[in-house]
Amino acid sequence: MLDLSKAYGIYEGVVFYGDHQNENVIYYFPNEIKMAKRTGDNNKYELGLQLFYENKMVDASSSSSLDDTAGSYLRLSSICEITPARLEKAFSTLRSNIKSISSEVRLTTPQWIDGKVYLITLGESSGDDADTSDMVRTIISSQRPSFTSDLKAVFNVEYDKYGTELIYSTMKSGQGGQMAVVYDLQFAALQPTFDLKMTAYLERCKKTISTNIDADIEIPIKSMHLGLHTQLEWLTQKLMENGDIKIECANLGTTEEEKKAIDDIIKDFQDKVLKEFFVPTTAIAVKPDSLDILSKVCPVKIGLKYKYTNRSVENERSLHIDYSTRTAVISHHTPQGILFDENNVIGDNLNDYTQKVVLGTQWKRKNIEVKFNYDFHKNESNLVCAECLLWKQKDGLKTDITEPGIAIPDNCSPLANFVYTVKEHSDVHTVSWSNEEENDDADGYYYQLRLQYADNGNNSVSPREIITKPILSRTSILNIFPEIYTFYRRILVMSGTIDFNVFSKVEVVFDILDTDDVVLANRHILLTEETDQDSLEIRSKDERELKVMASKVFYFKDKNRAVLKYHPYRLIDCGVIVDDPLLTKQVFLDVLGTTEGVRRIRLSYTICSAVSQEYRKVIVLKNIEEQEINIEAYSNDDTISYEVIKTYKNENGKLINSTIASENIRFDDLYDITIDLDNDLQ
Repeated sequence: MLDLSKAYGIYEGVVFYGDHQNENVIYYFPNEIKMAKRTGDNNKYELGLQLFYENKMVDASSSSSLDDTAGSYLRLSSICEITPARLEKAFSTLRSNIKSISSEVRLTTPQWIDGKVYLITLGESSGDDADTSDMVRTIISSQRPSFTSDLKAVFNVEYDKYGTELIYSTMKSGQGGQMAVVYDLQFAALQPTFDLKMTAYLERCKKTISTNIDADIEIPIKSMHLGLHTQLEWLTQKLMENGDIKIECANLGTTEEEKKAIDDIIKDFQDKVLKEFFVPTTAIAVKPDSLDILSKVCPVKIGLKYKYTNRSVENERSLHIDYSTRTAVISHHTPQGILFDENNVIGDNLNDYTQKVVLGTQWKRKNIEVKFNYDFHKNESNLVCAECLLWKQKDGLKTDITEPGIAIPDNCSPLANFVYTVKEHSDVHTVSWSNEEENDDADGYYYQLRLQYADNGNNSVSPREIITKPILSRTSILNIFPEIYTFYRRILVMSGTIDFNVFSKVEVVFDILDTDDVVLANRHILLTEETDQDSLEIRSKDERELKVMASKVFYFKDKNRAVLKYHPYRLIDCGVIVDDPLLTKQVFLDVLGTTEGVRRIRLSYTICSAVSQEYRKVIVLKNIEEQEINIEAYSNDDTISYEVIKTYKNENGKLINSTIASENIRFDDLYDITIDLDNDLQ
């Protein structure tokens, strides 16, 4: 394994390290990034630019539409290696400086365990999460290099009209293209042991960086062999002063070699921190006022720069490295460089590398990429099988079918028939066929889906099979999301302000109706204190075919109280929140008259509501003075029928109950109750 403590140094720009056990193994790091040569022909590059545009007449007001259909596809390969002559010269210099190196030593690259590779062109990178710009429509890369000796990587870029003009210009001028490649190669290594710990608090680092630089800043790369911390030394110093980067080192080393090793480790860590916020990108150094794709143009000079990304950082995220113990670590080798046209090979042989295509002048080959986008392993999935059938538009549709049914004509051969299941499915299929030019009006294709579902019991309302209507398409990429071809709704049922100290459970009832209001199915979801959330999935062939009605039934813990049943309502949203149905109001009691001899006052009221049976409640006033009481109801339209009875002793010492107040009143209109102790309604 490569030993980071055995650094032999840098010679001719080549870094050398020793092995942790075998003295006859020396590792070197390739850093020459070039365009790959064609297999069997070292005089030509693996590069091709296909330019395309439409040759048709349009109105001047619509001329911009020609720009939309013009562009190019660039395909190229890159390699990362060291030429044998340069490696031999570097190793010779190493041996002359370190006499102890054995004559049987073997040079090798580290064993790469993983890695990524990015193409940068016209300011856009294949590694960016954001959308590409107008000039660069898409960048598709192999993402990982080959991990063979040349670390080969393949790229495909689509440019619009203006991006095409820039790329074509640089190819003519002998620069090769507006492109740079960045490798990020990972290898295992043993780290040296030092009394050294380093921590970078990334959220604080971002705040310091964004405060001290402009968000649109681009910093030219002075040299491919200089670390980012060196070119941003002032910013690195600022991060250290603010404590955003913290370095704990009790011993800076006793020898010059140890001091240099610790210094290199610190610089490498600073580089890692800065690369969290800066990415390399190409930029136009000299841009002509106008370019013409069909004529010779002045050269467009390009350069490589670092661009501030302003990416988001998770709270309290940090980088931490501890060198106090000798352990195996994953290290990175990140060579990067601009792809140049060496010896003007491309510029002098431009026709070998470019092809111009006038759209619509040849036989049309139709290529379709069918992508099935569905996760059969997700928890709520109940799709067990999906079948996709494709046939040519010119073959038409079957006319004598009863819906739902397969619409491909009997005498028609399908282009493809793909089946997707949880066990056997490919996410991407490719279908190709040819159309003659005179059949432009029928160059599309029909596709139809047969979807089969499992029964998920009470939590699902779904037919076992749905056959979609045939759909005409002309797209070259057919993205199939099964859920968008059917009516699908996942209804979340959850508790809100409901008090389960008062209610034992709540039943949410769903009625699924067709267009004639005929109930097709009903489902019951129970919420309790233990189960306060559930869901219901509803699916059908057409959204217009279904209507969802929801109602709620509340069950009191008090067995003497009848259940509350609310009228069904049409559910528009994708959720039902169960709140407390009880309305409580503080009612002021205005007590008048003589209290002498009154033993107690009893107030009873009955709730008359459309959602439940009558409920009677009795309140005994503990003291006969003005006070407030709480009265419950189920809605503001409920009728409250109350009666006030006083108990007193008559002259003979007998207890008498006498009604002194009563009223029927809407709950919404009830604010106070007048109790006149001198009043007697009996």
